[in-house]
Amino acid sequence: AHRSYARNRRTRCQGQPNLQDRMGTTYSLPEEVLTTKVAQYSFRISKELYALRATSKSGLALAQRGLSSSCSFLCRHVHFRGEADPRRDEAVGRVFGAGCIRLSAHVRSPERIAALDAFVRRTNGGLFSLNLWTCDVTAEALLRMCQASPKLTKLRGPSSVAIPDSTVISISAACPDLNEVSFSHIGHSPAETYEHHFPRLNHVNLLFDGGSRPYRPTL
Repeated sequence: AHRSYARNRRTRCQGQPNLQDRMGTTYSLPEEVLTTKVAQYSFRISKELYALRATSKSGLALAQRGLSSSCSFLCRHVHFRGEADPRRDEAVGRVFGAGCIRLSAHVRSPERIAALDAFVRRTNGGLFSLNLWTCDVTAEALLRMCQASPKLTKLRGPSSVAIPDSTVISISAACPDLNEVSFSHIGHSPAETYEHHFPRLNHVNLLFDGGSRPYRPTL
């Protein structure tokens, strides 16, 4: 019985291609070529980057270099959604944080907000776009994330949380390149409440309550 098991096991192993066979000519490419050339055009989504990490002992570092330099834009946009385990968020941050340039989120629990805050710190100031419109992020947490992201050009704060004027002023100082900004506002238009703090805006919004009422000058 033992000889039969060993023979069957050898047969199965012989029928399975090894790593070099599965990768084909890619296996022989120098790592720098794989990172700067192949990764730029071939690895388009996060699942493919996970596979890249498993191709060799240095796959993890290879994927991280690709993410932080030449990888596809789709791999550098991270979206936090649903009620996933915060530990998953932390794992995503370790892999994709350094290369992320665009981050959007739909999270509400304190644990996931904390994981989101930690993820922003892992971007090392590389974020250009941050969308927290459907998050229950406090004004203090929002300011921390903005201070950790001085290159931001687009920001959407939480729609359900009132952001004090003092926090808005601090955000404008922390992120001087912002050209598109949205915060929750009640009663007056964004142009009359917070937009004047951001001199680089591409446009101003004179509509009340998200556009449900026409503009009327404040007397």
